[in-house]
Amino acid sequence: MHWDLQQLFRRHSKELLRFLRRSGVSEDTASDLVQDAFLRLAAMSPAAGEVVGNPRAYLFRISRNLSIDHARAHAVQSRYIQPGLPAEIAEAKPSAELEVDFKQRVARLERAIQTLPERQRQVFLLHKYEELSHAEIAERLGISKSMVEKHVMKALVHLRDSLADLLN
Repeated sequence: MHWDLQQLFRRHSKELLRFLRRSGVSEDTASDLVQDAFLRLAAMSPAAGEVVGNPRAYLFRISRNLSIDHARAHAVQSRYIQPGLPAEIAEAKPSAELEVDFKQRVARLERAIQTLPERQRQVFLLHKYEELSHAEIAERLGISKSMVEKHVMKALVHLRDSLADLLN
């Protein structure tokens, strides 16, 4: 089954935002989680047998699961990062192992970005690194805003799948 993602987004995004906000998620995080839920829906492959009969229910379930994952990650992060540390401790240089790990992760991200189709890569880099709005990218590249959104969404799905082991 194929859905009109834009129509589903218009119909359910505000409802999903309210749902996540009521569960204690911040406004910014709720927006990110709603976008991630729609990315997961967009990434589904009917050819692989991934069919959802009720996309609204699926979006709510995925949003709930994403909020749980976010809460878990926040709990883990809070074990290692203590608010209110003196500036000299907070600014301490990371260990050599952490620096190497970080550099390896950045290199993997750069390689994954290079595997994107040319137009997707161009749109993604303009959006994420030059921080241009979808409208600005559309104007610069002479494509529709909708096409910019599709390129960004597809790029994010590709990168998430390519880097899945780093995200877990």
